[in-house]
Amino acid sequence: MKFLLPAFFAIFLSLIVPRQGFAQSNSRYISIRSGLSLPMMDYSSYSLDEGCFTSIGFNVSADATWYFYKGFGIEFSGGLNLHPVEVGVLGYEIVVNDPFMSDTYIRSEPYKVLTAMAGPAYHFQIYDKLSISTKLLFGVAEAKTPHQIHKPVYLPLGPEIYEVGSSIDRQFSWIAGAGVRYDITNCYGLIFNTEMTSRKFGFGFNTPTGIRTDYKVISFINFTLGVQFNL
Repeated sequence: MKFLLPAFFAIFLSLIVPRQGFAQSNSRYISIRSGLSLPMMDYSSYSLDEGCFTSIGFNVSADATWYFYKGFGIEFSGGLNLHPVEVGVLGYEIVVNDPFMSDTYIRSEPYKVLTAMAGPAYHFQIYDKLSISTKLLFGVAEAKTPHQIHKPVYLPLGPEIYEVGSSIDRQFSWIAGAGVRYDITNCYGLIFNTEMTSRKFGFGFNTPTGIRTDYKVISFINFTLGVQFNL
């Protein structure tokens, strides 16, 4: 619940900030955005048990929004987030915690998070060509752990290579965000958007003794730029 507080705070701010006017009634928009995705907390930590060793990644999103009553409306959004793994730090932590390993080489895919969500949105004009929007979306998030190839060096004999397969989990999740739009023409404008999300996923892995489930809290903030078109 503590991760929801920033989301509700963003919506609350949109309601109390003085404004010059509402967005036009019955306004419809579509937008395409891309930018940086910043992992947070356990998702970016260097802990073998709880961390994911991720670094700054990439986001691409597409949105469709309909404002139908005094600046209030609904938004549909889909996004892809990729977060690369700090393989150098991961390898160091593995070697430090294994007394029989002297070195290791790791190749890794990035973590991948797909989102498909919808929820309430709010939009208001602050200047002639400048407007602010907020949103609180709910839906499905699909997270995929990276496929990795490890080439360890053991002091005694050990495996020359082993693989860590990827795993997928889907959970009900949320996204809270706010954005600023500057109108270029009456048909489209430039947008800057920031949004955050956090959710606990359970990833299953096959082991000789059965299925092991690793629980990871995936949290990140996106900072994106894009183009929004009026319909």
